[in-house]
Amino acid sequence: MSRLFSCSEDVEVDLSSQAIYADRFRIRYPGDSRSLPAHLDNGSIERWEDEENSQTFRAIWEGRWEEYDAWNIDHRAEAVVDLYGGPGACSVFRSLQGWLSLSDNAPRHGTLELLPDIKLSTAYILLRPFFDHNGKLDMNSAYFYGAEPGMGQVLKDSWHPGLFMNKTIVSAPEAGPGDYVFWHCDVSFRRTGSRKS
Repeated sequence: MSRLFSCSEDVEVDLSSQAIYADRFRIRYPGDSRSLPAHLDNGSIERWEDEENSQTFRAIWEGRWEEYDAWNIDHRAEAVVDLYGGPGACSVFRSLQGWLSLSDNAPRHGTLELLPDIKLSTAYILLRPFFDHNGKLDMNSAYFYGAEPGMGQVLKDSWHPGLFMNKTIVSAPEAGPGDYVFWHCDVSFRRTGSRKS
């Protein structure tokens, strides 16, 4: 999966090898209504604070968001993605997130929902702090919505109205035991609860 990424020859990354680990195991039972809000696991405030990490998004910062290449890891390899040692944080760059299904899952039945447009959503999330509630540029009172030090960044409709998450987040397809779902580290996602069977 890491071969989807690219890097310059002088970057010390082996895209042909993949380190895999089990972050945690969860089994969703019918009727389990627990869910997670939309969020990004790949750090939060570090995108703005860490100089190397910030270089990953240089095209966005310079107003060229259409040129942002989410699949280039030239600056991600040396980025500090865990400045605060938060719970559940990872100290190395994780190219992709993954989820192995251990039970039957379907849309609105214990599966994942994703905000798939990496380029547009990343640009919006990174530039959102520099706009007020009315969508006007405000460089004097930046508030980093949902970007708490040491935590994954939480996305809410009230904080990020321009994402239109009720329309743009899509569900992963049906998954049975043994199916694996991968998503890019910059893709926002949420876990849905299960409906009663």
